[in-house]
Amino acid sequence: MIVIKHVDHISMAVPDWKTQSVLMGQLFNFEFIREFPATPTTPFSGCVSKIPNSSLQWEILQPSSPQSFVAKFLNERGPGLHHITLEVPSINKAVEEMQQLELQPFGGISEDGVWKMTYIHPRDSGGVLWQLFEPLNQSRKQEEANTSKNSRSETGIDHVCLLSKDLNKQINWHKKIFGFQETENWEETALNIKGCKLKMPNSELYFEIISPMDKKGDVYDFIQLNGEGLHHIGLKNITEGELSKHLKKMLDTENKDDLKKLAGHGSYVSPQQVGGVTFYLSN
Repeated sequence: MIVIKHVDHISMAVPDWKTQSVLMGQLFNFEFIREFPATPTTPFSGCVSKIPNSSLQWEILQPSSPQSFVAKFLNERGPGLHHITLEVPSINKAVEEMQQLELQPFGGISEDGVWKMTYIHPRDSGGVLWQLFEPLNQSRKQEEANTSKNSRSETGIDHVCLLSKDLNKQINWHKKIFGFQETENWEETALNIKGCKLKMPNSELYFEIISPMDKKGDVYDFIQLNGEGLHHIGLKNITEGELSKHLKKMLDTENKDDLKKLAGHGSYVSPQQVGGVTFYLSN
């Protein structure tokens, strides 16, 4: 099993990181931290923002040239979720463990002056690009949730969701590889879906897996069209008073293509409105 020190960030790819960064701030109060330029070894620019009430960060990548792997991703899939990044105590030990688990480190071990890193390819993980890293110097200090006495806000991130053809296979894979712990199982027969939530070690983030119960329904059709992969980000404790004016305006729209209700539990905001990522809002 690969030991996870903490979940560092979730990354998305877009054509224009500055526009996307402003949008994430307007809609979800993501707080801009810093930008970074492209380099000869990292063919992308972008920025990092703080997710409210979370130690996780949100990364936005923009390709620096048509040859960039980020450009290839955008050409093939369009803007959307790109990878999840995990800090490990030792990248060499993580790679040894991967090999014992019959996983090949995608791209080998590389360095960018800040991290030593490797990847688990989506074809091995069932649809997720996992980035594993060990900092060359000091680990990024996990930021405390913004819970000052002057703030009553409890809005935060709850989960990241994977759509998969085979629920049990994916549950077992994530338990075996990362030590995820199963916390909740459910079925929605009306929607023809079943799912599971797993706790990610040393993180407040949950990992949700949803599969179709048989060969019909929206989830089945989505997987047939797009393949298995990351689908949405779940935000929790969203109340009327917590909504930004931009998000409230979006949720008040009468255009049903922009907002889909799910079994009365919350709302999906479409990727067309959020730059490529679907967000699930629950109260």
